[in-house]
Amino acid sequence: MDDALAQPRSQPEDENIPHSSLSLTSRPSLQSQHAESERNSSSESIAPYASVEILSKYISAVDPNNPRADTLRVKIAKRKTMLRIHSVFTITIVLVNIGVTIWLMLSYPADSQGVGTLTFGDCSYITNVNTAAHLALNVTSSLFLGAGNYCMQILVSPSREEIDLAHSKGISLVIGIPNIKNLWHIEWRRVAVWTTIAIFATVLHTFWNSAIFTSTPMVSYPRALATSDFAEARDDWAVSCPNISSWETAGVLQNAGGQNISSIYALQTMAKNFTQLSPTDCIASYIDPLSATRALVIVASNVTSAQKNDSSLIFGWLNGWDTWNYASRWICLAYMDASYDKWCSQEWVSSFADSWIVIYGGPEAPKAVVGYCLVGEAGDNGQRCGFHYSSTVLPIVCLCTVFESLFVAWTWLRHREKTFITLGDAISDFLENPDDNTSRGSTVEDTNPRAEPRSFLTRRSPWTPYRRLSWFKAVSTPTWVISLVLFAICLGAPSIMLGLGYAHLEQFDVNTSPSATWSRGFQINGALLVADQLWSENQRTQFLPKVLMANGFQLLLSFLYLFYNNILTRRVVADEWTRFLRPEGKKPLRVSSPVGMQRSSYMLSLPLTYSVPLVISMIALHSLISQSIFLIQTNFFGPGSNSYRIPAFDRSDVGWLPLETI
Repeated sequence: MDDALAQPRSQPEDENIPHSSLSLTSRPSLQSQHAESERNSSSESIAPYASVEILSKYISAVDPNNPRADTLRVKIAKRKTMLRIHSVFTITIVLVNIGVTIWLMLSYPADSQGVGTLTFGDCSYITNVNTAAHLALNVTSSLFLGAGNYCMQILVSPSREEIDLAHSKGISLVIGIPNIKNLWHIEWRRVAVWTTIAIFATVLHTFWNSAIFTSTPMVSYPRALATSDFAEARDDWAVSCPNISSWETAGVLQNAGGQNISSIYALQTMAKNFTQLSPTDCIASYIDPLSATRALVIVASNVTSAQKNDSSLIFGWLNGWDTWNYASRWICLAYMDASYDKWCSQEWVSSFADSWIVIYGGPEAPKAVVGYCLVGEAGDNGQRCGFHYSSTVLPIVCLCTVFESLFVAWTWLRHREKTFITLGDAISDFLENPDDNTSRGSTVEDTNPRAEPRSFLTRRSPWTPYRRLSWFKAVSTPTWVISLVLFAICLGAPSIMLGLGYAHLEQFDVNTSPSATWSRGFQINGALLVADQLWSENQRTQFLPKVLMANGFQLLLSFLYLFYNNILTRRVVADEWTRFLRPEGKKPLRVSSPVGMQRSSYMLSLPLTYSVPLVISMIALHSLISQSIFLIQTNFFGPGSNSYRIPAFDRSDVGWLPLETI
């Protein structure tokens, strides 16, 4: 709240009153005159406050020099001690971050996309490890950023000299509440440190949560469409059909390991050991790209090699070049229109599974009726989930934490000037040294040489007590407006994302009913990816743009926290101020560096009763947001059980879950 105790209500200067008599305009009331005459007639002066020497005989904690007053609680609660604790904590986090980053980069080198792999293993185990790691990361980052916020509130708090200077100009400053108003009236070094901490905290909010992540396994399997008599045909696919596709010559499969056009030709001899599946079972095995792990030969019942110039190979392709959300589209391609904007779902394919038709080419290309499928050895994608780190994000996090920890240490070591962090700090100081600027009128000289001096006059005003005063009035109208707009944005942003996401799902003819949403639960599928709508083909492997999008909502939540904290702090400070006027409920002053019986303030102006639940709520919300919209990394493997990695097909994407968002 504004330092109202040092800035009484001002009224404009009366034009009929000479300037020299401004300080004499306040006339004492009859009661005050009577009290003054009684004090003058008394032969013995009465001290306004009780003596520490007398009270300490009955309450030992009153005397600051008494050992019973210097408790561990008082020592820890002092501002210098809290700053030292925060500084040690932030430096410890920095050392851990640097050590872990160096160890990861040396032990698990990153690939060309800046993704380092710690391990591949059981997906349930990797998921649990990732959940525990992100929980620890969210707690650590929240505490680290809380240390920076603690220092920012100390830095923006005004000193007595800065308050006196502002009062001499008719300006009130803010005490006990996080604000930006004071930045124009405090020392420039503190302004610079405050601004720098805010910048680094913003960057950390954006990147820190994506320093570690998991990957989803997918298989790049060769797929061939063969004639009905290919088992008896004696042709060589590499000779009879040399120009099977154009993507090989276009350089799509460069650096793709063993996955090239030869893997399609190899299916001709490998098919002898493959397992035969009916069209229905074949569709069930490949409709989900995450479970499709076997090489595939589709046998057409209505096409012979004689119709294909004595070649038993009709068409061939290699999954992995397609993006995740298009990986199974080939199953439904014959039933789509030219827009290809329908999602190939299990519900849709069940309607034509018994008479399945595939095409090789565009919508007008010849159609092949599937007689049966031949599939190779299956792989276990459930054992291929990966746990990774970003070699791009981790150095950014290390750099930002280093600089922020240095400024936290600077606040502890160099910022020794006494500032009014809490309302109790101000009350304690003004009781000892009243403000002369607000006890009389003052002339304000504008910095503009052409401007005439401005004067203000302070008068005593009658106090109107209220039996009950709403906390709503403790917050100014501009603060309410800005906060409510930000709250609306925080509610509107996920709502818009949810609406656009459902519109996208409906465009792909995906069931968006509440029951279907609930049945999908927290499982991600290709229809819930957003890369194809926002990035071009050559941008789909880029990592940082996806990080910025996935963590943009985290940054928005952090701004929401600041405004919510500001509103709650204003209410608590206003309640603390008015409590001194109540006949009951009076408590000792709550200050940043308690002495004697003064109360401590571990979280500055916000008591632990409010601050701890608020911090816990923010950690929980950050965790929920990280599960609602998140970074997805797909890692590709070759077909079969003893497959190999194909890093050239790895992709980064952003996924979202409707149920988590709701």
